[in-house]
Amino acid sequence: MHRPAWYIGALLVAAAVVAGVVCLAAGGEAAVTVIETHPIAPGEAIVTLRDEGDEARHHWLQSVAIDGSARWSVDLHDRVPVATLGTSAILATGERVFALLTPAASGHATRLMAIERASGKRLWEVGVDASVGDDVVTVTADALLADDERVYVARAVGREARVDAFTLDGGAHVWSAPLDATNVRLRALDGERLLATPRVGAGQAIDRATGVETPRGWGVYLGETGGAVAIGQMTSFSVIGLTGEPARYGVTDEYGVESRAPIGVFGERWIVAGLRVLATNAVAIGGFDRGAKALAWTIDLGRLLFAERASDGGALPRFVAVGVHGRPTGGKESMTSPPLSAGGDGKGDALVVVDLAEGKVVWDTALDTTRFEAFDARGRAWVWLEEGTLVAIDPVSGGVQRATAFAGIAANAVVNEEAVRYGQLWLRGDATAARDEAPLVVVDLASGLVVLRRGDIAVTDVTAMVRAAFGAP
Repeated sequence: MHRPAWYIGALLVAAAVVAGVVCLAAGGEAAVTVIETHPIAPGEAIVTLRDEGDEARHHWLQSVAIDGSARWSVDLHDRVPVATLGTSAILATGERVFALLTPAASGHATRLMAIERASGKRLWEVGVDASVGDDVVTVTADALLADDERVYVARAVGREARVDAFTLDGGAHVWSAPLDATNVRLRALDGERLLATPRVGAGQAIDRATGVETPRGWGVYLGETGGAVAIGQMTSFSVIGLTGEPARYGVTDEYGVESRAPIGVFGERWIVAGLRVLATNAVAIGGFDRGAKALAWTIDLGRLLFAERASDGGALPRFVAVGVHGRPTGGKESMTSPPLSAGGDGKGDALVVVDLAEGKVVWDTALDTTRFEAFDARGRAWVWLEEGTLVAIDPVSGGVQRATAFAGIAANAVVNEEAVRYGQLWLRGDATAARDEAPLVVVDLASGLVVLRRGDIAVTDVTAMVRAAFGAP
């Protein structure tokens, strides 16, 4: 039996109460709250702290190690790193940490700060946008990029998007260039160019030294695989490594290339990507032969769209979790695979677990796609539920291997792409505490174990309840 999302949430809340899991108020005088977490390496994260007892809303950047110790804190005063949907404009290199800052109040300039990674010493700070007025500054993952000479900053102020380059030593401004789309991620295309790719629309190749765009058409960003970037066009996609030479994979006349799907290498032979079945207008998962660079098999999911998902860029696990939603329109019913059992809510939203080896759906459940995030990390599929529960998909059977509920974490906690990339999920607590004791919990995504719990955050095993609610093995 498939249960609606509210039922699953009610089960998890009930489990927390039965287990004695409560969110305890911080004792004594209020101090700081963690408002963002940004992993920068395995075992290390930069967290943004806010003083809840200060009307001016003082903020700090703090480097935190996996043992919970605070290495250093930098006073930002009334400024805060630009953040969008859980992703902060923070970048760490071997020796430095960079942060794009904006005042907590609107109408002022954005600034780029460079910090010594080992000590927290401020190295330099420069202005980026003279004034943002009442416009919102937004970024996406990988909005900052650095090489041996420069640091690059991509952001959108309102609807105007730009990328600027600054010298690594001193922060001198080098060039500024407009971007064709907002919320662009930056990648090193080769030794001379940047690749700026949005979620929607064509990307741009930009000369690192001058900011001049290379006149070449690019498609939609699909994801990373094996250290390369996958870019989709209408009827093909290309995997572009650091040499800039693309390996092109074409589809047949029956399909188009679709974004937000699983993308990556599976096994020795296949590379997997998202497709749209043109006859039915439904999304599908396709397997391409890496030698022939041609489509070999498909799994039709019978839904209109993929939900957003993330991956660490490694090889895909055999069982992947995918969010799909919407009823296909403008085409006939799918004839290539049986319909999903979920989706009685009228929207067709579902969480689907797919077996890439057998080319079939293992199980699915009706679930609002705004209430969960599916991602792949360290050879395993994961699902983060809005209610504060992390679900591990068994890499051998495809069933629910483990489900862990967290009480005392922030209500809007999300899985950011840095957590997926570095294999550690840093969750922020909702209680106030002393600056070096702000509540955090860290889950290692290789083992599924909690490796740090600091503050009043409770952890409960809810595996049996989630299996029953999902109707999953």
